[in-house]
Amino acid sequence: MIYMILQSEIKLGTPFHHHIFAMCIVDLLQSGVALLSTLPSPVDTPGIWGAYGNEMTCSITGFIFFYASNAAPLYIAPSASTASASCNTKSHKKALRERIEPFLQAGALRPLTYNLQQVQALEMIAQQIDSKKEPLAVNAAVVSSPKFIRVIAPSNLPGGYQVAVQTDNEQPITFMATVPMEGVKAGEVFLTPPPPGYASTFPQVEAPIGRWKDGLCDCFNYGCCHAQLWLSFLCPEIAMGQVMQRMRLTWLGGLVESHSRVDTFKTVLIIVVCYNVFSAAMDTYLAYNADPAAAYYGYGARKATPVSMIKDAVSFLYMCWSLFALCQTRRNVRRTYSIPEQSCSGCEDCLCSTFCTCCTIGQIARHTGEYEKYPSLCCTETGLPDHAPSVV
Repeated sequence: MIYMILQSEIKLGTPFHHHIFAMCIVDLLQSGVALLSTLPSPVDTPGIWGAYGNEMTCSITGFIFFYASNAAPLYIAPSASTASASCNTKSHKKALRERIEPFLQAGALRPLTYNLQQVQALEMIAQQIDSKKEPLAVNAAVVSSPKFIRVIAPSNLPGGYQVAVQTDNEQPITFMATVPMEGVKAGEVFLTPPPPGYASTFPQVEAPIGRWKDGLCDCFNYGCCHAQLWLSFLCPEIAMGQVMQRMRLTWLGGLVESHSRVDTFKTVLIIVVCYNVFSAAMDTYLAYNADPAAAYYGYGARKATPVSMIKDAVSFLYMCWSLFALCQTRRNVRRTYSIPEQSCSGCEDCLCSTFCTCCTIGQIARHTGEYEKYPSLCCTETGLPDHAPSVV
């Protein structure tokens, strides 16, 4: 549109061309800022990947974006007004441009003053927050959230019941543990806050308490060549099995006693290998025994046969297992580290596991891996070196 206006004979000689030209410029500014995405955001901003700017670049791009978003629609009204005035009156174009157009342009500049007022208001609010901020109190609140420990239920217990339990460290501590609201059966393991003065007998991987170490989309925090990154995207079930092994969970994501021996990774590996071998065998059989007409029209045109129904049923069960196991794993990791749900209370674990499977596995692995000290490995049961400490 800008090219057409500049190449025309009258160029910017009419009020209508003025408004169309200004509207195109504003639209280009908005599109250019949107194209930058998160690049102008301050470096090391939590939860934002690809941030390479600072507060100045963030403020400038935000100012331009919001101004352009508000100004572009306001240029439509002057354009329609000038076109209508030119058609319905016999006034000269020069008089229209000199007497009416300045007022219309001033209306389109209104968002500029509005944005300046908003910037000043936000700066005043930020100063008030900084003056009242108490970082020590915030840190104390985070530290006060304990890492939960595991308790074996001695019998069937209803929800809310308090039972006396004893720790298994060098200096045992007896305390009262509260049963979860859903209740437990004899032999089941549930989580409870540790008693005051409790210290684990074994060294453990350091992980934040009360919050995730990083965001769901911070997959590249350790670089694009990190083993855990590629394993989570290419073999998510194998990466999930490593997390289950280090967290001492069952192949369904359930809790077991902290110091009991588990072979969850081997179980998950067997399931994944058997499913892939079965799926490849079924695909090969269906390909060699396909109807010629179905083969011509594509895979979706094949008729349902007992073999294809069995394959689809097994694939469905495999998908249900992987999603359920990941949902339970994330739920138990959250409870172990006292991490509250940030959105979609009650179904956050299910939604993250279903729609962000790879990112969810990566987030759990980074939280429990302490990759700042220990490298990520693909060919170990826990995804960590053998000398790495226990997680639970």
